[in-house]
Amino acid sequence: MNGERPGRAQLLCAAAILVALGAVLALGEGRALPAPEGSAGTPTAKAPQALDPEELARISVAVTPRVARRVERLRELRFDRVPRPRVVSSEVLNRLARRELERAGGLEDIGVDQAETQIVGLLAADEQLEDAYGTTGDLAAAAYDTRADRLYVIGDAVAPNRALVEFVIAHELNHALEDQRFGLPEGGPSDDAALARIALAEGSATALMTDYGTEYIPPLELLQGAAGVDSGTGGVPQFYLDQLLWAYTGGERFITELRELGGGWKLVDYALESRQPASTEQVIHTDKYLSDERPQELTLEASALQAEGWRRVDSGSLGELTTAQLLAVGAPQATANRAAAGWGGDEYGLWSRGAAPAGCEAPCREDLVFVIDWAWDSPGEVEEFERAAGSYVKQGLGGRSAGDDLWEVEGGSVALAAGGAETTLVFAPDTELAAAVAAEQVVP
Repeated sequence: MNGERPGRAQLLCAAAILVALGAVLALGEGRALPAPEGSAGTPTAKAPQALDPEELARISVAVTPRVARRVERLRELRFDRVPRPRVVSSEVLNRLARRELERAGGLEDIGVDQAETQIVGLLAADEQLEDAYGTTGDLAAAAYDTRADRLYVIGDAVAPNRALVEFVIAHELNHALEDQRFGLPEGGPSDDAALARIALAEGSATALMTDYGTEYIPPLELLQGAAGVDSGTGGVPQFYLDQLLWAYTGGERFITELRELGGGWKLVDYALESRQPASTEQVIHTDKYLSDERPQELTLEASALQAEGWRRVDSGSLGELTTAQLLAVGAPQATANRAAAGWGGDEYGLWSRGAAPAGCEAPCREDLVFVIDWAWDSPGEVEEFERAAGSYVKQGLGGRSAGDDLWEVEGGSVALAAGGAETTLVFAPDTELAAAVAAEQVVP
């Protein structure tokens, strides 16, 4: 549901325009990048700029050797080779990203993701998740292709301003350098773990980019360059933008804390080479990464579903970050963050009985069953989650009480069950099935 499907790690976008602009403004004000614990806000989109790709290409090629030397010094690593920048349009980058997604079979998963995010209320009825998967170029100022070892600057997003070009190229050269030294993080079977790995890579590049701007570019020049950034986001869903922003800003905070603890980049190098973060929890709470606190493994019970002919079509893990996003659909963000902070692990599953998830009618609850089972650090954390979850269902989804911890919502029903240090939330077509599935997930 969140994080990464196979293939998306191969094309790392960045200074995703929203983050690049935020970093520019932060540097201009003499402070560090923001580091939200949950979801981040979205800057107001700028009007499209009249840009000059030929001049941008000339500047990009001219500054890259100098930027590469500085990146080597700041990052304390050496290039095997410095990729030559190529200026392309956002549409070209969109096609490259879609081609990579098709190559890895990721397009088949979009329909499932669409159904899941609509079931839980993270995606509005008029939003299409494919807009997020297919608009890589629309959100990027530059990108590094790990498979082809190519660096792209987006010609219709970045003005030919030398300070701004150096700034975004420094970010991409950090990706290239770490890819050559360690291999950049790849996708995997766990959504949450994949998002954590993206935060590691993007946080490192954002931290390096910030260092570069601080040391080599006067703040006024960066502020002037920011006026040439197109920060539009098109129709990309908000929850996806929030995850993307978190990968940069939350990842940058994680990297900064590792650097402070290690007195340099040694702990970051160790994380990239030997022990990448296992969850967004480890990125949000650096102490849990250092102690190697890993998610508990959970197994969903499906007897009630199997007895009625349901089959499981998807599984994964939300993680602490997406759990907070979920709760924030109906609770204040601060409340959602606190309730999610006791996260100890989770597993979700989607079941279907005949109807394919792809193309289901929003909110996709009439023909599918979606189950999320969480483990918490203590029984006290369970109580805090239950309160936030009640607000999520009632306020966020418009739930109408149908019994204790049971609600009717648009297109179906929701049941909540708790036992020990676990809680389960079930979305099903009717209250009877929702209650039965929830009851078998936890032991009182």
